[in-house]
Amino acid sequence: MTAVLLAACRKPAATAVPAAAAAAATPATEQSTSWPPALPAFAPPYPGGRVETSFDGSSAGASRGGMVAFSTADAPDLVVAFYRDEAKRAGLGDVATMTASGAQMFTASDHATHREMTIQASPDGPRTSVSLTYGG
Repeated sequence: MTAVLLAACRKPAATAVPAAAAAAATPATEQSTSWPPALPAFAPPYPGGRVETSFDGSSAGASRGGMVAFSTADAPDLVVAFYRDEAKRAGLGDVATMTASGAQMFTASDHATHREMTIQASPDGPRTSVSLTYGG
């Protein structure tokens, strides 16, 4: 009887996952304090922007995306205007625009190509803090 009870308490054998399958399921991300090298053309580095942190990544079968947090001496409206122009030039349409207490947000996308971008710019003392997210 003891042998039967002990046999019932055994853990099931672990199933090995092939290395290729594990790599395909694991997103590849890179974190940095510089502009990601694979930024899409519709979300270029902001001229004079000082990157605080960034990450860029992708996973098998998925599009590339990321986020850049940076600051600039330019006002929020100038930053948003720059990215609005870049989005328009790349064929992305305005989705949302918001202004509150000096902060601005702008989102653009192209549903057909699954490209999207959101920019948030807020006054932060003498500088503007900016968050740029992108995908597609």
